[in-house]
Amino acid sequence: MKSSASLAPEHDTLMQQNYNGSEYYILREIHNGTFGRFSMKPVVVKKGHDGTMKIWTVEDFPQAFLLARDTLYGIKSGKPTPYGWFQISQSHEISNDLPGLIQIEDSLKKKYLLDVVDANGEITLYAGGKSYKNWNYGFFCLTGPDRERDLNTLSLGLYKLINGSLVKVSNHPEDLTHQDEGVYFLPKPGLGVVKSIAVKDLFGNAEDDK
Repeated sequence: MKSSASLAPEHDTLMQQNYNGSEYYILREIHNGTFGRFSMKPVVVKKGHDGTMKIWTVEDFPQAFLLARDTLYGIKSGKPTPYGWFQISQSHEISNDLPGLIQIEDSLKKKYLLDVVDANGEITLYAGGKSYKNWNYGFFCLTGPDRERDLNTLSLGLYKLINGSLVKVSNHPEDLTHQDEGVYFLPKPGLGVVKSIAVKDLFGNAEDDK
């Protein structure tokens, strides 16, 4: 990892965690360029007991990345959201046009009188431009214990919605393109993973880089 002197003007906090008695953060660092262009990279921040901060850039990592399962995943850039709910039609077209989703969104709009945004079955209400309340599509279509659980804690793989339950049909998310008609769920990180590194290894590398 490459050490840097200061934070970029814009950044999002992805994780805060204590490691070996020190406070660590993983951030998404955003560099804005001309004509609306921008680049992103992950950085690790160690906060000292005296309040000082040391910052490392995670080098040679894809610009598209996400944090899940205590692991940082690099994703193929230029792809839509690579995880969540998908529907496969009779003609084998993959889309996010989930059964009943429009009706769900309309019902939430009428009840809360707020804007509703959906991203592959992650349904969010916004108030004043800020997230107000969240649901997963599974809350509305699953039955039993699956309805209340965090679906992204499922083991990596591909799941199909069958009679109100999620049934694992493959250990490989990329097999989504080979499935029959139906509704499917991919827990994070989903499709297009090209690189990964465990959070503990990121912090350990920072500890070693004195």
